[in-house]
Amino acid sequence: PVECLSKTIGLNPSEAQIPSLTRINPISGRHNSGYWIYHIGEDTSYDCKALFQSIEKLLSENVDNFTSAIRQYHPECILLRLYVDVEDENEYPSIRLHSDLLNLLAKIQASFDIVIENNYGT
Repeated sequence: PVECLSKTIGLNPSEAQIPSLTRINPISGRHNSGYWIYHIGEDTSYDCKALFQSIEKLLSENVDNFTSAIRQYHPECILLRLYVDVEDENEYPSIRLHSDLLNLLAKIQASFDIVIENNYGT
């Protein structure tokens, strides 16, 4: 249950859903996986340093809780997803991750996705 997972991790999710309430996958005929999502907020700075420091702080303070949740619930995946909105056609985002953050992600077996979205065409 989502409440037990939240208690184990020590954070309240921004969004969560148990598998039995997700839509049925037309290919497998089974419900999609449940999910637990925690949003850290938005940063409009060109410098990602403060954002990544806050992510690193959040993970380091809760790494043992995440590890415990992984052992207990065996999640399909743990994913840190960063959305980058490109506002100008000539912008090229440069994203630098510090090794301490990468080590924390590896410790909880998390993948890191970067989604770059074109907002200059709207």
